[in-house]
Amino acid sequence: MACFGCKKLSSRKDSILCWLLFAIHLIEPKERVVHYSKGFWNRAPKNYWLSINRLADKFKYGCDVNPFLSKSLKNAMLDKRADLLWTDWEIHHFHLNEEVSVDSDYSKRSDYVLFAIVGDDFVCFLDVKKHPPLGSPDYADSELYGIICDSWPNLIDDLKNFAPDKDWSKEEILQFRKQGLNVCYSHNGKVLALGGNFVAGGKPIRSIILRDKIHFEIRKLSERIIECTEKQYKNFSENDFSLKMDSDGLKLCFTLENSCAPLSSPTINEFFNKKWLVAKLRKNEYKHCEN
Repeated sequence: MACFGCKKLSSRKDSILCWLLFAIHLIEPKERVVHYSKGFWNRAPKNYWLSINRLADKFKYGCDVNPFLSKSLKNAMLDKRADLLWTDWEIHHFHLNEEVSVDSDYSKRSDYVLFAIVGDDFVCFLDVKKHPPLGSPDYADSELYGIICDSWPNLIDDLKNFAPDKDWSKEEILQFRKQGLNVCYSHNGKVLALGGNFVAGGKPIRSIILRDKIHFEIRKLSERIIECTEKQYKNFSENDFSLKMDSDGLKLCFTLENSCAPLSSPTINEFFNKKWLVAKLRKNEYKHCEN
């Protein structure tokens, strides 16, 4: 059974994947406990301490911190809508500027950025460094990886049956990422797995898995719809159905009745129907991918 709406969506550069590449990088506004790496305040420039504390307060009180993320999430080209640092090591970088632009809904870019790992109920502040230029190997600096290993080893799996091959340079790591290659990293003689999140082409494997799950869930929903409507409409086809994303979430539209109904399933609800997330559409923060 065809997945209603998915065929039409594929003509627009895979709309579901396009949305997921935007959505999975975002951080849900909720209260989180803030942790600091060993020696964090010794490394952080003193003139940024106030901005760091203000960002920490936003995490503590559940404020929206997405305006301080990278703008690459809004890239109109599907192949460029990615944050390779986050995809590989799940490290976000935040700009330390309080002023949010009305036109772009992002904060003004700062000379220094804060690197952090964000969990469901916690955030780990790793380091503050001068903002590397786009495409710089500094985003692949293993020093960030080492900070995680030394401060929160529980966040990384230890591959006990492997021996370290070599320590990859940041230039090599950057090339691996661009080619969508997954490698293990070594620190203090141990082989550790923090990466493993790429598929060929450099996209996060999580986005591909989620897209497939959503296709599956829509397919199951479409089968139920057929059972309910085939007695009333004898000659309808999948071309009579389409998916619509608006400020209320994901909907299935039926042209024969000129109506749309909300879709609900575990994955769809997680990435399409949360109010804080679909609000990004109303604020025009999201751009569809182009060919």
